Amino acid sequence: MPDRATRTPTGHPTGRPTPPDGPDERVGGRRPVHPTMTTVLDDGPPRLLHVRGRVDGATASTLGEQIDEASRRGFYRLHLDLTGVDELADEAVAALRRAHRDHAAHSTELSVLTAAGTEVDEIVAAAGLPRTPVSVAG
Repeated sequence: MPDRATRTPTGHPTGRPTPPDGPDERVGGRRPVHPTMTTVLDDGPPRLLHVRGRVDGATASTLGEQIDEASRRGFYRLHLDLTGVDELADEAVAALRRAHRDHAAHSTELSVLTAAGTEVDEIVAAAGLPRTPVSVAG
């Protein structure tokens, strides 16, 4: 039977089971941070953080941590791609507001990409956060 434990980048088991969508592929930048949310960081410039799945109460703080981690690597621009997000809870909106406030305080740019006309797009717009709605081929 194959080893189903997630491993650290050095190959040591973490004691957590492998997420249902596959192993942690840190070499390629894919990072399943929660069974319902995955992030993929593309180094830029500009740096692009893709978020997929549900960003709910259980994953909102993780999203904030992922944005902070992507922002700390010395890039002045960070694009946050939410076009693959199915659900965006109030806690996630609060994390996005904090990230925008932090970027503004450091004179860096954080742009949010949303799928035009989706519930996530409407939530981000209603929250007054700057965003760029994009057409997503279905």
